[in-house]
Amino acid sequence: MKTRTIVSILILILTVLIVAGSCAIGKKAQMSEEDLYEKLNGTWVNENYNTIAGAISTGWPVKWVVKSDGTYNWFGESSDTDRIGYGEYKAIVDTWTDPEGNFFYKATFKVHLTTSVLYQLGMISGSGTEWEFVMSGINFPPEIDPKHGLYAFYYRQ
Repeated sequence: MKTRTIVSILILILTVLIVAGSCAIGKKAQMSEEDLYEKLNGTWVNENYNTIAGAISTGWPVKWVVKSDGTYNWFGESSDTDRIGYGEYKAIVDTWTDPEGNFFYKATFKVHLTTSVLYQLGMISGSGTEWEFVMSGINFPPEIDPKHGLYAFYYRQ
């Protein structure tokens, strides 16, 4: 009976240590919405998303301008000053940093004139110069996969 109790306690302790260790790997403290908006703040461009007639269109705008208050504007060309769309991030659900210093987040956002909430799993490179994300209208994507139909990649301008 004594051996069984000791084994049970050891199993419990090991389980707690394993769970705590797996939670600690690759994750850091949750960031505030303001901190994420500050990381996203700026102009992001990908000229490969060119919307000029005859070019291969991905459906993504060429330029995003994200403001520190969580609002954003979309532009069809990198030189455009008239936006083609806009919206706002609604909630930051989770944030973490991987061992390479890349910053990950899960956020919901809304495109203006729609009632839909969209789910975004995103990553900003440790250098702060690259932004990639995957979106869904149903739930948070499980990973950032370039083969996903709603994957996008931008460079800070």
